[in-house]
Amino acid sequence: MNSLLLDTLFCGRNRIHMTKVDSTNTELKRRLIDETLPEGTTVTCDEQEQGRGYSGHVWHSEPGLNVMMSILLKPTFLQARFQFYLNQVVTLGLYGVLSQYLNGDKLRIKWPNDLMYKDKKICGILIENNVQGNYIQNSIVGVGININERGWKKKGLPCAISMRQILKHEINTEEIISRACTYIEAQYLMLKSGKMEQLQEAYMNQLYRVEEKHHYLIQGNKRKAKIVGLNPEGKLVLESKQGFVVCDFKEIAYVL
Repeated sequence: MNSLLLDTLFCGRNRIHMTKVDSTNTELKRRLIDETLPEGTTVTCDEQEQGRGYSGHVWHSEPGLNVMMSILLKPTFLQARFQFYLNQVVTLGLYGVLSQYLNGDKLRIKWPNDLMYKDKKICGILIENNVQGNYIQNSIVGVGININERGWKKKGLPCAISMRQILKHEINTEEIISRACTYIEAQYLMLKSGKMEQLQEAYMNQLYRVEEKHHYLIQGNKRKAKIVGLNPEGKLVLESKQGFVVCDFKEIAYVL
């Protein structure tokens, strides 16, 4: 498929569209084995049979209704221990896209890899990094956005919502893909130019539940705490009556 109508330097310029695929991340990884792909190569599909989310969760999507895409980035300038900045780049880019359509006051970035509208998930991200030595060689950025779903046949998804459900009309998925490429590239170029503090400040300003007291499962124990920041490696810092605690994604669960 030809490139989209884009205002980008590289993201989406080389686009591979599939009617059906196991997952766009897996397809992009397969192609990297045999092909030299330029940075910004983007794989999209109509139907994804084995869509994956963070920590092995499954991403459910009806064919042709939503955005499922993966973008190849080559952040060879970024040390592996700072790889969470890529999450910030992508979530901020997608926040910028969705806030063009939705009420930004109700849209928030949920650490480490989701976007929420009110308390319901509208977008998920899966970033898979190839690390050599201390630096990242390439990153496959998988994105799933709920666009035109009217609801989900699969039971057990009460915390998901789509743009159509919010806006009450259909949205052009090609327009969302084009804007996602544009906004993600802009944030990525900020990271490449060393504007990490600016990215972190913008990320914290849109973070779900920041500085609010809520219940969490922290290292297996239910505890009331508030999110107060991130450490340099992107782990979540919370404050409770017991003091400060730093958690990675396996050590904390949100209680909704």
